[in-house]
Amino acid sequence: RLLTSSDWLRTYASVAGLDGAAVKDERAVASGLPDFDGVDQWGVISGSVSESEEVRTEVVIGDTSAVEFNGDGDTLVGGLIQGRWKLLLGAENKLHRVSQDVVTPALYPSKPIIVPELIFRTCGRKVSNGCLFDIYADPTETTSLASENEDVFLSMLARVDELQGQVYSPDRGKKDKRACKVARDEYDRYWGPFL
Repeated sequence: RLLTSSDWLRTYASVAGLDGAAVKDERAVASGLPDFDGVDQWGVISGSVSESEEVRTEVVIGDTSAVEFNGDGDTLVGGLIQGRWKLLLGAENKLHRVSQDVVTPALYPSKPIIVPELIFRTCGRKVSNGCLFDIYADPTETTSLASENEDVFLSMLARVDELQGQVYSPDRGKKDKRACKVARDEYDRYWGPFL
């Protein structure tokens, strides 16, 4: 079953007795912004939806064109999960490198390290360098099956391109180095107010 954090708002509304599917952010929509993209998952959680019924058929994986972690960049669709298949796609300006699919190194957690900064994989737009995984058979995503399942790879890639046209990517301003200093010096490395 596929469930994402974006599903919780509509699910909680349903638990509260509202029609979860009818919950809308009318002010956002009136301003030209996207509505909530979650779905009501209460039937799945409560067991009133049968095993054969799918409430969510795909999960969109977000990414950014930012070269630095927490850097400035455009919002991108960095992958997609449909059933047993997961497609990862790195940003072109980052040479299609992704850091979302990592196997935790032997050092972790005995040393404080940021795992995604250590391990990258090239996940491009061609079958030869594509990253398509059967996450049921290969949950640690060690073996790409893009070459063996070219039709699935190309279909999911086309869906990523379609979804990219719907992505909300506002100008979020520039990084302020004061945020890191305050997080480090005043909040024990947690984010907090810094202005």
